[in-house]
Amino acid sequence: MKGSPTGDIFEGVTAAPVSFSPVRGYKPEPRSGVSLELGGPWAFYREFWRAHNLDHLSLLVSPEVSVASGQPLNVPLVIRNDTGSDIEAKLTTELATGWTERTRFASYPVPAHQAYPVQLVLVAPGGHAKEWHELKWKIEVDGKPAGTVKLRVLISTGGLPQ
Repeated sequence: MKGSPTGDIFEGVTAAPVSFSPVRGYKPEPRSGVSLELGGPWAFYREFWRAHNLDHLSLLVSPEVSVASGQPLNVPLVIRNDTGSDIEAKLTTELATGWTERTRFASYPVPAHQAYPVQLVLVAPGGHAKEWHELKWKIEVDGKPAGTVKLRVLISTGGLPQ
């Protein structure tokens, strides 16, 4: 329906039928090179929005989550290798002050045309409330940057159990 952002709620509504506009459905995204992305629910909604012609929703807010102060946070990442050769991806983490990361590997072997899921466990700093933090991950292949992911985290009371 045509209408202006500040117009009447029924602006543009007529008795004429609206023509059918099919959704594109799921189609794998064409990829190339090496990339890093958030997995889990962030990956699900990214694909869901694309499949239902709702891509614009991904532009409304950057990836974010809430966690209680001092509690663990699970962060799923996916390293993709859409090249013709096997790689060794080095993953580095940039955490905000007070955050800790439980032990994990520093590099990951990713065969050609495969993906490697990585499950990180972080612990939010204690004694903070209603505070936003930015966490960042980077991968390098052969000493060259290959991908970056950022996640905004609200430390608050409650949050979803991990």
